Amino acid sequence: MMGSDATKNAAGTVYMENHQTKQNRLNLTKESFEALALDSLRRRALQKERLNALLKAEFVSSDAEELTVTLRFPVEEWELNPAGNLHGGMSASMMDIAMGVLAHSLAEGRVCTTTSLSMQYLRPVPKGEFIIAEAKAEFAGRNMMNFTAKGIIESSGKTAFTAQAGYFVLPTLTKDAWKVAEKE
Repeated sequence: MMGSDATKNAAGTVYMENHQTKQNRLNLTKESFEALALDSLRRRALQKERLNALLKAEFVSSDAEELTVTLRFPVEEWELNPAGNLHGGMSASMMDIAMGVLAHSLAEGRVCTTTSLSMQYLRPVPKGEFIIAEAKAEFAGRNMMNFTAKGIIESSGKTAFTAQAGYFVLPTLTKDAWKVAEKE
């Protein structure tokens, strides 16, 4: 039995109405949403020896109404596969970071963990390019969130890869959990 906040599409798949996702986040202003995204990136950059910092994510934009975050990543030598293009694992990490920043923002600073991540690779990305990672919330509940993202080659505007992911908000961990990582 479906609740009043769910709908079936033509294929019979049950999905949540987008307005419910937005209603769950009415207390986030444009400024607070962006501040949370920037805080998440700052905390990741502090962990200099970890992949989060090594990928050098840059903030591009966020939109509290559309529930999106956009980041920019350089493609460097150490990220390449044997064919000389961006390694698939690095692509997945870029998508996970972009969607993770979005999750952190929507969870109002609470710690979130990835529960699933699926990638689709469309074209190679050579060294020296930049990836624009656009993450969007499809559903953002109190404890579970589902996102889509795409990695766009900045110079051509072509999509190189797409992703879908699920995140779980760890209810007992707050921003204070980040302090442990900052001290390491």
